[in-house]
Amino acid sequence: LVGNFRQDHIEYPAGIGGFLGFVWRKLHANEIDAEMAQSMIQELADWVSTCEEAQPKWREWNGG
Repeated sequence: LVGNFRQDHIEYPAGIGGFLGFVWRKLHANEIDAEMAQSMIQELADWVSTCEEAQPKWREWNGG
């Protein structure tokens, strides 16, 4: 996922990988169900969107 973010020049929080790993481990250990995992992943997606929206918009840098 992080590789795709980099490839597509998407700004994302530095800790996103740790959070995704946490969700995966909890799901894999049956400590959360798929619905809870989806909810947690949606929170992470919202976090990424916030990072994308908050970055400076400079025409010469990122087409802003």
